[in-house]
Amino acid sequence: MKYETYSEYGLSGVAAAESAFLTVWAGLGSWHSDLVLVGGLVPKYLCGDVSASRALPRPVTLDADLGIALGASLGQYGSLRLDLQAQGFRLSKDEFGGPRFLKRIGHLTIPVDFLTESPPATQGTAVVDDVAANILPGINRALASARSLTVRGLDLEGARQELTIRGCEVGPFLAMKLRAFARRQAPKDAFDILYTLLH
Repeated sequence: MKYETYSEYGLSGVAAAESAFLTVWAGLGSWHSDLVLVGGLVPKYLCGDVSASRALPRPVTLDADLGIALGASLGQYGSLRLDLQAQGFRLSKDEFGGPRFLKRIGHLTIPVDFLTESPPATQGTAVVDDVAANILPGINRALASARSLTVRGLDLEGARQELTIRGCEVGPFLAMKLRAFARRQAPKDAFDILYTLLH
């Protein structure tokens, strides 16, 4: 879901998206080299201290987006879907019919989306290990140039986490956001671009 205005993204929803990411990242240790954080949480980690006084005080998102390499697979040693189900995420569909994983916490339903690149396709889905991922050009560049970042926060169980993650670098992030804005004209994409450029 994408809202029309910044004020519609409540603090609890944004915090839940971050907690969902921390939960998933902590539980998918075997997959880390094939994953990169993309989407609306990226500006929070790329742009430094979000508590600093700013014209735009914080980035906004209601989901966690992970880029994954098309060839990622643990084979006989594990299953991406089973690892996510063990964390309480169930497979569902987004508003466009694309695959996503959901977890219900109190009154919030928190989505986690997987994105991959599968040239020459520029849309649709591709199966990675045993999970259907949405196709998004730019994921391979995000994976290849990922920045190592230390992040801290609470996971969905309320446990404090301090994790080293692979986050999308600013160039691929802006390229993917510009493409997304050209395709769907969502104010959220314009905000992500502006926030990242300003901060």
